[in-house]
Amino acid sequence: MKKLYTIASFVLVSVISFAQVTSDAFPEPTDVSTKILKSKKIVSSISTKAAPFWSVDFSGGIPSNWTNGSNPTPPVISAPWVYRGPSTNPGVNTGSQGAYAGTNGPIASPTAANGFMLFDSDYYDNGGTAGNFGAGTYPCNSITGGAPTGHVGTLTTDAIDCS
Repeated sequence: MKKLYTIASFVLVSVISFAQVTSDAFPEPTDVSTKILKSKKIVSSISTKAAPFWSVDFSGGIPSNWTNGSNPTPPVISAPWVYRGPSTNPGVNTGSQGAYAGTNGPIASPTAANGFMLFDSDYYDNGGTAGNFGAGTYPCNSITGGAPTGHVGTLTTDAIDCS
């Protein structure tokens, strides 16, 4: 038995020893400039779109079973989301009414003509007048009179079945 362990030890040591020998020979470089490289065709699972399992186009306004509002901790102000629809004023051709919205129009959505939701924090604070900070419908600093605290608005759906 001692002879077997001795032979096995010598074989193991010799294998390990040869594994540690360095080789200075580098492989010859391959000239790829004359070769035609072909890539494999990648099959993408996102090339076809799946049908959405849930969507809302807001054509009838905010659904009655949704909640529009929040109860933030003061001094943060709660402000509602607004619906812009074909029969609302302002309508679907108007985006933010805030003083700093610039020339940005409404959301670029395929269903924008049916209506869309907007959280117009800029307008809520300044009423559409530049420099009129804190004087809008939902002023950011009305509670403390200090630095602006921002708005919080939540638009919560009913349960969505994702199965």
